[in-house]
Amino acid sequence: MFNRWYLSLSDREKILFAVGSCVTVMLLLLLLVWRPLNSSKQQLEGAINSKAGQLAEMQLTAQQIEIYRNKSNNAAITGSLQQRATQTAAALKIGLTRLQSNNEQTLQLWLDRVEFNSLLSLIDRLSQQGVALNKLNLEPLPEAGYSKARLTLIER
Repeated sequence: MFNRWYLSLSDREKILFAVGSCVTVMLLLLLLVWRPLNSSKQQLEGAINSKAGQLAEMQLTAQQIEIYRNKSNNAAITGSLQQRATQTAAALKIGLTRLQSNNEQTLQLWLDRVEFNSLLSLIDRLSQQGVALNKLNLEPLPEAGYSKARLTLIER
């Protein structure tokens, strides 16, 4: 049916129809493909700019945190191994259940309930004070994020 209709057109109408069809196809491509892609690209570029601003703020905050961390680390705790361990634990608000010193170089700590991140902070701060972790026994508690720990510390 379309073929019969097309053949009934004059040469000028056939050319006009072909040009109109090409223009229609190009407009459809523009409206259905190009515009959505372009608007998505603009949205993504806006998101990138927003994330870049957030990254710059986070980097600035990280620098400030590092400055404050270095200031707090400069106030080092001195004394024997046992004094450094108890003072550091107290500064982190970690309750020590039991301490046992075999000699001046070795100390065992028992913690019945300690938050895992606080335990890592304790180990980190003690290592900055010249105390090494020799052994660590962890037992998870039913409460998420908490453990029962036994540490053996040695003087470096």
